Amino acid sequence: MTIKLGFLSVGLGYETETETGVANRRFWAFADTVRRLVWEGIPSNHAEAITKFLSVIEMMEEANLSNYKVEFESKQNHHFSLSQHEIEKLRSDVEKICTKNDINMRGMMKTIKYDVTKYCIGADVTKYCIGAVLSIAALGTAGRIVS
Repeated sequence: MTIKLGFLSVGLGYETETETGVANRRFWAFADTVRRLVWEGIPSNHAEAITKFLSVIEMMEEANLSNYKVEFESKQNHHFSLSQHEIEKLRSDVEKICTKNDINMRGMMKTIKYDVTKYCIGADVTKYCIGAVLSIAALGTAGRIVS
């Protein structure tokens, strides 16, 4: 499809409606810029050359922006991948620490249970000894009373 406007002729080789719409907008912006420059007193061939130059600069900027976007997305994906790897390392480290703490807690609980059992046995022995001494004293006192 070719669009003609006075001294301008632009060929469009686009196949999709979106690309054709973008090309049409660019053509009309191009034609409008040329018209304004001619209206300001610049010869039409100079106005067309200036506008083409501006269009080339615009296309170069769009290409640079597109490259920047691709590079940015690539770096972003790389950074995301590194972050995921670091998160997995941290998760593994946290699990190891939790396992060590769990083992330490079990050992401490066993030690505490052992200590409590030891003190309970000591208390029972003390009670038995006190009971035996009191029994002997009671028998001695009863023997004196009876004799």
